[in-house]
Amino acid sequence: MARTIPPTLRTKRALSVLGLLGLLTVAGPVLDASAASPQGYYVALGDSYSSGEGLTPYPTSPTGCSQSPLAYPELVQRTLRFTKLFFEACPGATTAQVESQVAHVSPAVWKRTRLVTITAGGNDLPFFGLITACTGAVASAQATSFLYLTNVSSASICETAISRAATLLGTTIDAATGTVERPRLVLAHPLTHPSALERRLRNLYVRVLRAEGVVKDPHSNARVVIVQYPNLIGARTNSYCLLSSSPLHLKELPKYNGKYLAFTPTTSAQLLSINTYLQAETGAVVRALKADGIRQISLGPLTNSFAPLDCANGASPDLNGFLVNALTSNSAQGSFHPTAAGQSQMASSVLAAWRH
Repeated sequence: MARTIPPTLRTKRALSVLGLLGLLTVAGPVLDASAASPQGYYVALGDSYSSGEGLTPYPTSPTGCSQSPLAYPELVQRTLRFTKLFFEACPGATTAQVESQVAHVSPAVWKRTRLVTITAGGNDLPFFGLITACTGAVASAQATSFLYLTNVSSASICETAISRAATLLGTTIDAATGTVERPRLVLAHPLTHPSALERRLRNLYVRVLRAEGVVKDPHSNARVVIVQYPNLIGARTNSYCLLSSSPLHLKELPKYNGKYLAFTPTTSAQLLSINTYLQAETGAVVRALKADGIRQISLGPLTNSFAPLDCANGASPDLNGFLVNALTSNSAQGSFHPTAAGQSQMASSVLAAWRH
């Protein structure tokens, strides 16, 4: 599929895949080999959060997409040991493009599928576009001056990007306070008064359920687990939100030397709201489908232990901020995507839903 986001920024810490696999082996429930091996197939659909964006090196993928052995579908497969994993997730995929992944899987495979995981919706907003449009540079979290990145971001570009995302979610921006207003009607009646994004998510989930035969056979043993996006940034409203634990030192952007990428306090609050409402609407669609009698779909629980980016220092053990040293390579690989530890937590979410 054509990418809708730039290829990823590389992390400064180069850990080998073998070393990370060794770490995850002793990391707890994700790789618990005691689980019984279910017969049947596992189909993993989604975008870069499913494919393990940034956790290089990538083996050759039959889909032509970057797919890491440290992505949560691979971790789930190593734990549950299905007969086979069909890994279709691709970086940059929108909900429409995830729908197209369904067609990549043959009817014969769908008939034998026991588990499907999906993470989708972030590229419809799009998350990375919002982050890019709203990014500036500051000397510290307490800085008094904020410089937008030339030809990349500005106050007006940011405002437009946030407004478009809010509209997709059925929300509005309060002109006086700049806050994103909660879409109460949308959340209360997701199938009666759905937002545009809720319609897209519902269409995607139903497409998968029909492919599996769940809609035709309510007694199917198949399970569809919706894996949500974690919170990307922590709450911080009184100062700038740093997006990197390292300052910029780039010859191409001399005036930003020694400064950090950041969000303004208003922007960080708006993006946190959008992130939260995407989670809420995803959950509302799943609950509505279950209320319609589809018991085979479930929501992977968000783990409270997933650490969003700490606005005070731009760091998190579970999520990358902007990997600024790679900006000169015209690559965004890994920025604002889960680390190996974060992918492990997303795998735990799938396993919790599977075992429930």
